[in-house]
Amino acid sequence: MNAVTLAPGLMVNLNLLHTFLTVAELKNFREAARQCNRSQSSVSEQIRQLEEQLSVPLFHRTTRSVSLTAHGEVLFERLELALQLIKGGITEAREKAGHDTDRIQFACSPSLAANFMPGLLRTFRKRNPRITIDITELPTMDMLDRIRTGEFLFGIGPIPPEQHGLDTELLAKEPFVALIPDTLKQSAQPAITLRQLVNLPLLMPTKLSITRRIIEASAKDQGLTFDISYECVHFRTLISMVESGAGTTVLPRSAIAGIRKRNYRAVLIDDSRSWRQLAILTRPRQSMPPAARKLLALAKREIDGYLSPGADAGQDAPATVSAPGGS
Repeated sequence: MNAVTLAPGLMVNLNLLHTFLTVAELKNFREAARQCNRSQSSVSEQIRQLEEQLSVPLFHRTTRSVSLTAHGEVLFERLELALQLIKGGITEAREKAGHDTDRIQFACSPSLAANFMPGLLRTFRKRNPRITIDITELPTMDMLDRIRTGEFLFGIGPIPPEQHGLDTELLAKEPFVALIPDTLKQSAQPAITLRQLVNLPLLMPTKLSITRRIIEASAKDQGLTFDISYECVHFRTLISMVESGAGTTVLPRSAIAGIRKRNYRAVLIDDSRSWRQLAILTRPRQSMPPAARKLLALAKREIDGYLSPGADAGQDAPATVSAPGGS
Protein backbone atom coordinates (compact mmCIF):
# COMPACT_ATOMS: atom_id res chain seq x y z
CA MET A 1 0.00 0.00 0.00
CA ASN A 2 1.59 3.25 -1.17
CA ALA A 3 -1.20 5.63 -0.14
CA VAL A 4 -3.30 6.31 2.93
CA THR A 5 -6.78 7.84 3.11
CA LEU A 6 -6.70 10.74 5.60
CA ALA A 7 -10.27 11.95 5.03
CA PRO A 8 -13.10 11.38 2.54
CA GLY A 9 -11.68 12.29 -0.86
CA LEU A 10 -8.17 12.91 0.52
CA MET A 11 -5.62 10.19 -0.23
CA VAL A 12 -1.91 10.91 0.33
CA ASN A 13 1.01 8.89 -1.00
CA LEU A 14 3.16 7.59 1.85
CA ASN A 15 6.33 8.21 -0.16
CA LEU A 16 5.47 11.91 -0.21
CA LEU A 17 5.15 11.94 3.56
CA HIS A 18 8.52 10.24 3.92
CA THR A 19 10.13 12.83 1.64
CA PHE A 20 8.47 15.62 3.62
CA LEU A 21 9.87 14.26 6.90
CA THR A 22 13.36 14.07 5.43
CA VAL A 23 13.31 17.65 4.13
CA ALA A 24 11.77 18.93 7.38
CA GLU A 25 14.48 17.29 9.47
CA LEU A 26 17.41 18.39 7.29
CA LYS A 27 15.96 21.77 6.20
CA ASN A 28 17.86 21.34 2.97
CA PHE A 29 16.51 19.97 -0.32
CA ARG A 30 19.94 18.97 -1.63
CA GLU A 31 20.80 16.97 1.50
CA ALA A 32 17.32 15.41 1.54
CA ALA A 33 17.75 14.32 -2.08
CA ARG A 34 21.10 12.73 -1.26
CA GLN A 35 19.65 10.88 1.74
CA CYS A 36 16.61 9.69 -0.26
CA ASN A 37 18.84 8.71 -3.21
CA ARG A 38 16.84 10.91 -5.57
CA SER A 39 17.51 14.01 -7.63
CA GLN A 40 16.85 17.40 -6.06
CA SER A 41 14.23 18.17 -8.70
CA SER A 42 12.42 14.90 -7.84
CA VAL A 43 12.33 15.81 -4.15
CA SER A 44 11.03 19.31 -4.97
CA GLU A 45 8.34 17.82 -7.18
CA GLN A 46 7.22 15.42 -4.44
CA ILE A 47 6.91 18.28 -1.95
CA ARG A 48 4.92 20.26 -4.54
CA GLN A 49 2.58 17.28 -5.02
CA LEU A 50 2.08 16.92 -1.26
CA GLU A 51 1.32 20.62 -0.86
CA GLU A 52 -1.16 20.36 -3.74
CA GLN A 53 -2.87 17.31 -2.23
CA LEU A 54 -3.15 18.97 1.20
CA SER A 55 -3.97 22.40 -0.26
CA VAL A 56 -1.55 24.13 2.15
CA PRO A 57 2.03 25.43 1.84
CA LEU A 58 4.47 23.37 3.93
CA PHE A 59 7.79 25.19 3.44
CA HIS A 60 9.13 28.71 3.17
CA ARG A 61 11.80 28.61 0.46
CA THR A 62 14.46 31.16 -0.32
CA THR A 63 17.73 30.85 -2.22
CA ARG A 64 19.53 30.52 1.10
CA SER A 65 17.22 28.72 3.50
CA VAL A 66 14.32 26.31 3.92
CA SER A 67 11.93 26.47 6.88
CA LEU A 68 8.56 25.03 7.80
CA THR A 69 5.38 27.06 7.59
CA ALA A 70 2.90 26.91 10.47
CA HIS A 71 1.05 24.18 8.55
CA GLY A 72 4.33 22.34 8.00
CA GLU A 73 5.23 22.51 11.69
CA VAL A 74 1.91 20.90 12.66
CA LEU A 75 2.27 18.14 10.07
CA PHE A 76 5.89 17.46 11.04
CA GLU A 77 5.06 17.13 14.75
CA ARG A 78 2.11 14.80 14.08
CA LEU A 79 4.03 12.63 11.61
CA GLU A 80 6.97 12.23 14.01
CA LEU A 81 4.58 11.19 16.77
CA ALA A 82 2.78 8.77 14.43
CA LEU A 83 6.09 7.25 13.35
CA GLN A 84 7.13 6.65 16.95
CA LEU A 85 3.75 5.03 17.69
CA ILE A 86 4.14 2.75 14.67
CA LYS A 87 7.64 1.74 15.75
CA GLY A 88 6.41 1.13 19.28
CA GLY A 89 3.53 -0.99 17.98
CA ILE A 90 5.87 -3.12 15.88
CA THR A 91 8.20 -3.61 18.84
CA GLU A 92 5.38 -4.60 21.19
CA ALA A 93 3.92 -6.99 18.62
CA ARG A 94 7.30 -8.69 18.20
CA GLU A 95 7.71 -8.90 21.97
CA LYS A 96 4.30 -10.53 22.40
CA ALA A 97 5.28 -13.05 19.74
CA GLY A 98 8.36 -13.95 21.75
CA HIS A 99 10.86 -12.16 19.54
CA ASP A 100 13.04 -10.74 22.31
CA THR A 101 16.08 -10.99 20.05
CA ASP A 102 16.27 -7.24 19.63
CA ARG A 103 19.35 -5.38 18.47
CA ILE A 104 20.31 -2.19 20.29
CA GLN A 105 22.42 0.30 18.37
CA PHE A 106 23.78 3.23 20.36
CA ALA A 107 26.83 5.44 20.77
CA CYS A 108 28.98 6.26 23.76
CA SER A 109 31.66 8.83 24.57
CA PRO A 110 35.24 7.47 24.83
CA SER A 111 35.75 7.83 28.60
CA LEU A 112 32.51 5.98 29.37
CA ALA A 113 33.21 3.37 26.69
CA ALA A 114 36.56 2.58 28.28
CA ASN A 115 35.58 2.51 31.95
CA PHE A 116 31.81 2.19 32.40
CA MET A 117 30.58 0.13 29.45
CA PRO A 118 32.61 -3.08 29.94
CA GLY A 119 31.07 -3.87 33.33
CA LEU A 120 27.62 -2.66 32.30
CA LEU A 121 27.51 -4.78 29.14
CA ARG A 122 28.89 -7.85 30.92
CA THR A 123 26.05 -7.67 33.46
CA PHE A 124 23.44 -6.95 30.79
CA ARG A 125 24.47 -9.86 28.57
CA LYS A 126 24.28 -12.30 31.47
CA ARG A 127 20.69 -11.24 32.10
CA ASN A 128 19.64 -10.80 28.46
CA PRO A 129 21.62 -13.25 26.30
CA ARG A 130 19.25 -12.97 23.32
CA ILE A 131 19.66 -9.22 22.90
CA THR A 132 22.41 -8.09 20.53
CA ILE A 133 24.24 -4.85 21.30
CA ASP A 134 26.06 -2.69 18.75
CA ILE A 135 27.97 0.08 20.50
CA THR A 136 30.05 2.71 18.72
CA GLU A 137 32.62 4.81 20.55
CA LEU A 138 32.60 8.39 19.26
CA PRO A 139 33.83 11.84 20.27
CA THR A 140 30.88 13.53 21.92
CA MET A 141 30.21 16.13 19.20
CA ASP A 142 30.23 13.43 16.50
CA MET A 143 27.91 11.32 18.63
CA LEU A 144 25.41 14.18 18.95
CA ASP A 145 25.40 14.76 15.18
CA ARG A 146 24.75 11.10 14.42
CA ILE A 147 21.96 10.83 17.00
CA ARG A 148 20.29 13.85 15.38
CA THR A 149 20.36 12.14 11.97
CA GLY A 150 18.78 8.99 13.43
CA GLU A 151 21.82 6.78 12.89
CA PHE A 152 21.76 5.84 16.58
CA LEU A 153 18.75 5.28 18.82
CA PHE A 154 20.48 7.05 21.71
CA GLY A 155 23.86 7.99 23.11
CA ILE A 156 25.39 7.99 26.58
CA GLY A 157 27.84 10.75 27.34
CA PRO A 158 28.41 14.26 28.69
CA ILE A 159 26.01 17.11 27.99
CA PRO A 160 27.75 19.94 26.09
CA PRO A 161 27.53 23.45 27.57
CA GLU A 162 25.97 24.87 24.38
CA GLN A 163 22.59 24.14 22.74
CA HIS A 164 22.47 20.74 21.04
CA GLY A 165 18.82 20.08 20.07
CA LEU A 166 18.50 16.70 21.81
CA ASP A 167 16.48 15.44 24.74
CA THR A 168 18.56 14.57 27.80
CA GLU A 169 17.91 12.38 30.80
CA LEU A 170 20.47 13.10 33.49
CA LEU A 171 22.31 10.07 34.86
CA ALA A 172 24.84 11.71 37.17
CA LYS A 173 27.05 14.72 37.81
CA GLU A 174 30.76 14.08 37.88
CA PRO A 175 33.48 16.39 39.21
CA PHE A 176 36.69 17.21 37.42
CA VAL A 177 40.10 16.60 38.95
CA ALA A 178 43.47 18.19 38.31
CA LEU A 179 46.36 15.76 37.89
CA ILE A 180 49.42 17.48 39.31
CA PRO A 181 52.87 15.91 38.78
CA ASP A 182 55.08 15.41 41.81
CA THR A 183 57.71 17.62 40.15
CA LEU A 184 55.49 20.64 40.82
CA LYS A 185 55.86 21.61 44.46
CA GLN A 186 52.22 22.32 45.16
CA SER A 187 50.91 22.19 48.72
CA ALA A 188 49.01 19.02 49.64
CA GLN A 189 45.63 20.69 49.31
CA PRO A 190 42.41 18.67 48.83
CA ALA A 191 41.20 20.92 46.00
CA ILE A 192 42.46 23.53 43.55
CA THR A 193 40.73 26.53 41.98
CA LEU A 194 40.78 27.51 38.32
CA ARG A 195 42.62 30.68 39.29
CA GLN A 196 45.40 28.55 40.79
CA LEU A 197 45.51 26.39 37.66
CA VAL A 198 46.30 29.45 35.52
CA ASN A 199 49.76 29.58 37.15
CA LEU A 200 50.63 25.97 36.25
CA PRO A 201 51.89 24.49 32.95
CA LEU A 202 48.69 23.08 31.52
CA LEU A 203 47.94 20.13 29.25
CA MET A 204 44.38 19.90 27.91
CA PRO A 205 42.09 17.86 25.66
CA THR A 206 41.38 19.39 22.24
CA LYS A 207 38.80 22.13 21.75
CA LEU A 208 36.23 19.56 20.59
CA SER A 209 36.30 17.91 24.03
CA ILE A 210 33.35 18.60 26.33
CA THR A 211 35.78 18.65 29.26
CA ARG A 212 37.75 21.46 27.63
CA ARG A 213 34.58 23.39 26.75
CA ILE A 214 33.17 23.23 30.27
CA ILE A 215 36.43 24.22 31.98
CA GLU A 216 37.17 27.08 29.57
CA ALA A 217 33.60 28.41 29.77
CA SER A 218 33.85 28.56 33.56
CA ALA A 219 37.30 30.18 33.37
CA LYS A 220 36.01 32.78 30.90
CA ASP A 221 33.19 33.70 33.31
CA GLN A 222 35.88 34.43 35.90
CA GLY A 223 38.00 36.45 33.49
CA LEU A 224 40.70 33.76 33.31
CA THR A 225 42.69 32.55 30.30
CA PHE A 226 44.75 29.36 30.28
CA ASP A 227 48.20 29.12 28.73
CA ILE A 228 48.02 25.60 27.28
CA SER A 229 51.32 23.86 26.59
CA TYR A 230 49.97 20.74 24.84
CA GLU A 231 46.67 19.47 23.44
CA CYS A 232 45.89 15.75 23.22
CA VAL A 233 42.95 13.83 21.82
CA HIS A 234 43.02 10.91 24.28
CA PHE A 235 42.76 11.14 28.06
CA ARG A 236 45.31 8.34 28.48
CA THR A 237 47.89 10.39 26.55
CA LEU A 238 47.32 13.34 28.88
CA ILE A 239 47.81 11.09 31.90
CA SER A 240 51.10 9.81 30.48
CA MET A 241 52.24 13.39 29.87
CA VAL A 242 51.48 14.26 33.49
CA GLU A 243 53.35 11.18 34.69
CA SER A 244 56.38 12.38 32.74
CA GLY A 245 56.24 15.74 34.52
CA ALA A 246 55.26 17.73 31.41
CA GLY A 247 52.50 19.60 33.21
CA THR A 248 49.08 19.51 34.85
CA THR A 249 45.83 18.41 33.23
CA VAL A 250 42.12 18.48 34.04
CA LEU A 251 39.99 15.38 33.46
CA PRO A 252 36.71 13.86 34.66
CA ARG A 253 37.39 11.91 37.83
CA SER A 254 36.30 8.64 36.22
CA ALA A 255 38.95 9.00 33.51
CA ILE A 256 41.59 7.68 35.93
CA ALA A 257 39.45 4.87 37.32
CA GLY A 258 41.52 1.72 37.73
CA ILE A 259 44.78 3.44 36.75
CA ARG A 260 47.60 3.12 39.22
CA LYS A 261 48.79 6.64 39.90
CA ARG A 262 52.49 7.23 39.35
CA ASN A 263 54.33 10.48 39.97
CA TYR A 264 51.23 12.66 40.32
CA ARG A 265 48.37 13.58 42.67
CA ALA A 266 44.70 13.99 41.77
CA VAL A 267 42.81 16.84 43.45
CA LEU A 268 39.28 18.10 42.92
CA ILE A 269 38.59 21.27 40.94
CA ASP A 270 37.03 23.70 43.42
CA ASP A 271 34.49 25.37 41.15
CA SER A 272 30.71 25.07 41.43
CA ARG A 273 30.26 25.15 37.63
CA SER A 274 33.02 22.73 36.66
CA TRP A 275 31.04 19.51 36.71
CA ARG A 276 30.39 17.09 33.88
CA GLN A 277 26.75 16.02 33.47
CA LEU A 278 26.40 12.49 32.13
CA ALA A 279 23.14 11.75 30.37
CA ILE A 280 21.13 9.63 27.98
CA LEU A 281 20.81 11.69 24.79
CA THR A 282 18.02 11.08 22.26
CA ARG A 283 16.19 12.81 19.46
CA PRO A 284 13.13 14.76 20.70
CA ARG A 285 10.22 12.47 21.62
CA GLN A 286 12.22 9.35 20.78
CA SER A 287 10.45 6.20 22.01
CA MET A 288 12.54 3.32 23.33
CA PRO A 289 11.96 -0.35 22.50
CA PRO A 290 11.84 -2.75 25.48
CA ALA A 291 15.41 -3.99 24.99
CA ALA A 292 16.81 -0.45 25.10
CA ARG A 293 14.70 0.36 28.17
CA LYS A 294 16.22 -2.64 29.95
CA LEU A 295 19.76 -1.51 29.16
CA LEU A 296 19.13 2.09 30.20
CA ALA A 297 17.44 1.03 33.44
CA LEU A 298 20.56 -0.98 34.30
CA ALA A 299 22.80 1.98 33.39
CA LYS A 300 20.87 4.21 35.80
CA ARG A 301 21.38 1.71 38.61
CA GLU A 302 25.07 1.10 37.87
CA ILE A 303 26.27 4.67 37.24
CA ASP A 304 26.66 5.60 40.92
CA GLY A 305 29.04 2.71 41.52
CA TYR A 306 31.07 3.71 38.48
CA LEU A 307 31.45 7.27 39.80
CA SER A 308 32.13 6.23 43.40
CA PRO A 309 35.20 8.13 44.70
CA GLY A 310 36.61 4.96 46.23
CA ALA A 311 37.00 3.46 42.75
CA ASP A 312 39.35 6.13 41.42
CA ALA A 313 41.22 9.32 42.17
CA GLY A 314 38.76 10.32 44.85
CA GLN A 315 40.96 8.49 47.34
CA ASP A 316 43.41 11.34 46.89
CA ALA A 317 40.72 14.00 46.75
CA PRO A 318 38.06 14.03 49.48
CA ALA A 319 34.69 15.11 48.15
CA THR A 320 34.74 18.55 49.76
CA VAL A 321 32.96 20.27 46.84
CA SER A 322 29.17 20.02 46.52
CA ALA A 323 27.44 19.54 43.19
CA PRO A 324 25.33 22.49 42.08
CA GLY A 325 21.58 22.18 41.90
CA GLY A 326 21.09 19.32 44.36
CA SER A 327 21.79 15.67 43.66
